[in-house]
Amino acid sequence: MASSPARNQATDRQLDASEKAKRAMEKGYELGVVTIVDLLNAEKQLSEAHKYNAKRGIVIFKARSSLLQQVGRLDVEELAKLNSWLIADELVVESDNKSTMNTIVLPAVKPPVNAITKPVIKPAVNTIAEPVIKPL
Repeated sequence: MASSPARNQATDRQLDASEKAKRAMEKGYELGVVTIVDLLNAEKQLSEAHKYNAKRGIVIFKARSSLLQQVGRLDVEELAKLNSWLIADELVVESDNKSTMNTIVLPAVKPPVNAITKPVIKPAVNTIAEPVIKPL
């Protein structure tokens, strides 16, 4: 996948447009002009734009690290630089997630902690069939 400056710029514009569309849908929903389905569709488009942007970053990261390895220049300094990119991307993702948390929050279903850490031990059930004697 070739990554050109024009493609990067188009991806950034798509992300900005999706964020603006989501904010517009939120305002419309608050005013009663837009349905919840429209708002959720805008959030889905924003999520897809973020996903595409993240994939683009991964492709660039892999290509750069592979190139440096192949030419024998992947040293500690370059690894530190690549690691700083990963940390910076992680911080951006966290801040993006925090900014979208004030919209619609659906309850997350998490398994109880006890189900993961402590196994439930059930008493054994007698499964041996005993003959039933009927009186004559």
